[in-house]
Amino acid sequence: MSYQTYTTDALVIGGRDHLTADRFVALFTREAGLVYARAVSVRREQSKLRYCLQDFSLVRASLVRGKTGWRVIGAERASNLYFTAPGRVARGALLRVLKLVRRLVRGEEMHRALYDIVIDGLAVLAVCGADEVARGERGLVLRILSALGYVAPKNTYEHALAAPSLRVALSSHTDILSEERTIQKAIDEALAVSQL
Repeated sequence: MSYQTYTTDALVIGGRDHLTADRFVALFTREAGLVYARAVSVRREQSKLRYCLQDFSLVRASLVRGKTGWRVIGAERASNLYFTAPGRVARGALLRVLKLVRRLVRGEEMHRALYDIVIDGLAVLAVCGADEVARGERGLVLRILSALGYVAPKNTYEHALAAPSLRVALSSHTDILSEERTIQKAIDEALAVSQL
C-alpha cells in the first residue's frame, strides 16, 4: 500500500523523545495546522533529520499519514529562530509566543493567515533590540489572538492589527504608553475568555 506524501512549510514548536532513538515533534504547519508527527531514528548520530527537527526550526517537511498517525520522512531546515535571536530577552519572548501557540491552536485545521502572522512576528522578534522585544511580543500576541477570534479591533490599536506585518506595526508612531496599556488589557481579557 502506498501513502501520499504531504510537503509543507512548518515550524517545530516542541517535541518529546520516544523509545531509543525516535522523537515525536509538534509541527505548526501552513497547510495542516498543528500536527504531531513521529520521526523515526532521528536521535541517532547518522540521522539526516537530526538537526532539521530541533525546536524553533523553520523547515520544509515531508509527512506521511499512516495507520498510527503522521510520520516525518524528510525535512530541509531553512533557519532556527532561537539561534538567530540576539539575546536572552528575545529568546524568552520566542519561547513564550510558541507556548501560547501550542496552547491556543488545536487540531489539524488549515489556518494560513495565522501561520503567516506567527512566522512574520517571530522573525521580527528574533532581530529586535532588547528595548523593543516587549513591545514586539505584545504586538505579536495581539495579532495572534485577533486571528483566532479572541480580540476585536479597537481604534486604539486597530493599526497594529491592520498592518501587513509586525515590523510595520512597530514602526508606527502613536501614543505608545496608552496604546501599550490598551493592548495589554485586550490580551489579558482575551486569555481570560479563552479559559486555556
